[in-house]
Amino acid sequence: MQNITHNRGTQRRGANKSYRMTTEFVREVNKYVPVCETTCAYCGDTKRINWSQGDQPTLITRRWRDLGWDFDPYNSKCVVCPKHKKKTASPSKEEPRMQTTVTPITKPVEKLTRPLTSVEKSKIRSLLDLHFDDEKGAYIDNYSDQRIGKELDIPWASVTQIREAAYGPIREDERFMKLRNDLTNAENVLAELKRRLDDLEKSVKGA
Repeated sequence: MQNITHNRGTQRRGANKSYRMTTEFVREVNKYVPVCETTCAYCGDTKRINWSQGDQPTLITRRWRDLGWDFDPYNSKCVVCPKHKKKTASPSKEEPRMQTTVTPITKPVEKLTRPLTSVEKSKIRSLLDLHFDDEKGAYIDNYSDQRIGKELDIPWASVTQIREAAYGPIREDERFMKLRNDLTNAENVLAELKRRLDDLEKSVKGA
């Protein structure tokens, strides 16, 4: 994926933050997407992540730490990438930080992505526009990357790439999404059984 960075004033609030808010042009979807950028104080590598929730230091800090970084939104010297965390570890004089335990969700392994045609990309974007709420970071109508891939006969890993680049990551725990979808399906089955019961009662009374 070839991207073109487009800066728009970088930081929105304050001049001493350890991260920068910017946008990045994604050719696959032909649009600018918001990103958050930071630089490792140890090795100098710069990393960008898709970010559509605005300049919110608390949420941004949580996201970078979930990705394995040492991260302080107001001190760039305390920003260290996962590769070099151990190398910079030393007794700290700072107050201990509250640690958040994140349990990774294991996804089934599928075949690798493949180059998509412009028609396939257009079909993916159409379904994402209909069935993905980018503000909530969640699918609606019982859709998922897997379902879109199955409907279009496209590796769902390719769907994931397009969705994350253009609409952002899924922010809702997929286990909750599955339970919610199961509940919706159960409600639909119950409604159908009720309809059939009503029809049967009407036919018995009319006999």
